[in-house]
Amino acid sequence: MSNAIISFNFEGVQVQAVNRNGDAWFVGMEVTAALGYADTDQAIRNHCKAAENLKPVELTGLGISAKSPRGLKLIPERDLYRLVMNSQKPTAIAFEEKVVGEILPSIRKTGGYIAAAKEETPEELALRAVTVLQAALERQREESRLEIERQKALIDETAPKAAALDRISASGGEFGLTETAKMIQVKPGKFFDWLDQNRCRYSKGKAKMAYQERIDAGYLKNRANPYIDANGEPQVGNTIKVTAKGLAWFARMVPDAELDPVYAHLAENEAKTGLRNLAEKVGKPPFAKSPEPVS
Repeated sequence: MSNAIISFNFEGVQVQAVNRNGDAWFVGMEVTAALGYADTDQAIRNHCKAAENLKPVELTGLGISAKSPRGLKLIPERDLYRLVMNSQKPTAIAFEEKVVGEILPSIRKTGGYIAAAKEETPEELALRAVTVLQAALERQREESRLEIERQKALIDETAPKAAALDRISASGGEFGLTETAKMIQVKPGKFFDWLDQNRCRYSKGKAKMAYQERIDAGYLKNRANPYIDANGEPQVGNTIKVTAKGLAWFARMVPDAELDPVYAHLAENEAKTGLRNLAEKVGKPPFAKSPEPVS
């Protein structure tokens, strides 16, 4: 399938899209700029799980001008939606509507122009056109077959993990932030940075608080944490807790996160009890029982 370049303007930012083997791909730095991200590279690292860095020669083959000798990062359609979802720009939805309503239909259109060869009769031209059309249809059928096989393989691969995440969402239990980072196999420091950059927690005095929108979504909870300060005065801090639903959400959304299979197995065996209660029941707590620091 031929590559089709479409360039469109959104609020003064030029964005390029390309038909790449039947899929729509976009220049990542242009999308992030259009959506108001200050640090385009960091936005792609945080939100785009399928971004690919193409060298100048590869970009030229697609019809895209390389703006750097190191090439450019292209992102697929699904990563574009992740950027829209996490954008703080009020017009992010308008950008998505433009892409879905105008750009994607245009970039997916296929067609061609057949010129008559010298001394070719109209009948010969028509016959050649039919031959080209038949070849194109055959190619599309083969591409459709391969895509169906790819989707089936993807479903087979992801179904166990998705089922485990759904079971955890249905279970009870709350987890600390450090504990959650270990359960989704991400370094705590990286996880905390992601929370701060994606409207999950904010600072209020010396305490960290969960954003109300994440609480309303059922992902996080604020828990009052009374303590005595260095002067012997009683104070009330806050500890952020992650719900079972939040654990499943973070496993899907945090870059490079993947739920530890141990916890998927526990959730499968006893979803109603929850991971924490089941761990205590079998006498094998997942982590040492140490107080959760004020976060």
